[in-house]
Amino acid sequence: MDLQKEMKKKRFDKQESIKTQRPAYSLVNNQPGSTTDSKSALDNNFLKMLHLILVLAGVFSVGTAMPLPDFYSYSPAAGDGSGSSYSTAHEGHITGIRVWEYTSWYISGFQLRYNSNWTDMVGVNYGNLMEMTLLDNEFIVQVSGKHDYGYYGYIFQLIFVTNHGRMFKVGQPSGTSFNFYPTHDGSELRFLSGRQNGQGITSIGAHWAVYYPSATDEGGTGAAQP
Repeated sequence: MDLQKEMKKKRFDKQESIKTQRPAYSLVNNQPGSTTDSKSALDNNFLKMLHLILVLAGVFSVGTAMPLPDFYSYSPAAGDGSGSSYSTAHEGHITGIRVWEYTSWYISGFQLRYNSNWTDMVGVNYGNLMEMTLLDNEFIVQVSGKHDYGYYGYIFQLIFVTNHGRMFKVGQPSGTSFNFYPTHDGSELRFLSGRQNGQGITSIGAHWAVYYPSATDEGGTGAAQP
């Protein structure tokens, strides 16, 4: 029994000796130092981290407050929808419309003008051409028309209405009616999308949003460029 007590006492004395000889470590680079230095380094790191968080929070709040809402909405496409997809999405404000009608039948193609630049041809430029130029501060607030789900599957008529109450109508009043308009007040037509089969327009949908002119915008109707 005395031998066991003596062995326990020796192990205890050895552990205490190791504790007293082990140096204190700071939290910076794991280098030996006093506990006071460690606490000071910890406080400094905490303050730096807090400062970084506040700076990032400020940048984030400024960054998220700058963009303006565009109040986007989409009127799903009407029509048969055969052929290849198209989109007239483009920078700038819509200032003009060209529509081609296959004689007394269906819409064969169209173009939109953004500022002074016309988009690529959608469909084909075949048949009777009609064109509308928008006035300053005028924009499209409604797109209506007729389409056919039968044998032909084309858009037969297109009607564009502006915020000035002007109407641009092309085509034949035959088929199923559709009527597109924005969900949010102040929104305007930004671009059209759908499908065409190389002979005519088979479907059309409208994308609406509030338009914010950029510093590089030409504005106005400008001179048309083919």
